[in-house]
Amino acid sequence: SQQDTPHEPIMLVPELCHLTGLTNTMRKDYGVMRDLAASTRLNPEVRQQKLQNFMNAMQTDENVKKELQLWDFKFDAKFLSFTGRILKEVRIFQGKRMFDSHPQSAEWARETRSGPLLSVKSLDNWLILYTKKNYGAACSLMQSLRRVTPTMGIAIRDAKMLEVSDTVNSYVTVLKKHDSSNTQM
Repeated sequence: SQQDTPHEPIMLVPELCHLTGLTNTMRKDYGVMRDLAASTRLNPEVRQQKLQNFMNAMQTDENVKKELQLWDFKFDAKFLSFTGRILKEVRIFQGKRMFDSHPQSAEWARETRSGPLLSVKSLDNWLILYTKKNYGAACSLMQSLRRVTPTMGIAIRDAKMLEVSDTVNSYVTVLKKHDSSNTQM
């Protein structure tokens, strides 16, 4: 139950955390995006069944059980249960635009991206930290932001691009050196 759940910080080991995402090539491939949508946009019943199958497999596979024991990691066999409801379709107002939400898909990202926001801030002083091997991805991020932010009404200047070595300490050092009271992000 919710009362039994401990409320304490969760500590993540930075070296074990990896950024994930899709490349531009993958995003442009209709087949990949269709297959990805089929796997990620599941109704609640199907999502729960797939998660239950995954949990059952984890709890019966001896190799997985041994690995989890090494980390003293345990999963509850049951899902947390709570009462919910399905909201009615609502009209979403964004600036001078208006569109309807669709509760079954809960998807309106395309509509929100294609119009100005109600209240915007310009992004003038910001940093992008990248490793040598990720320079292309950092440049691609800048290009994508230059392309999509004007339609939302956001004024954006180029970020200060800073190369770092791929260590946590390097990120911290560079951030401390280049962060100022004017840095927005």
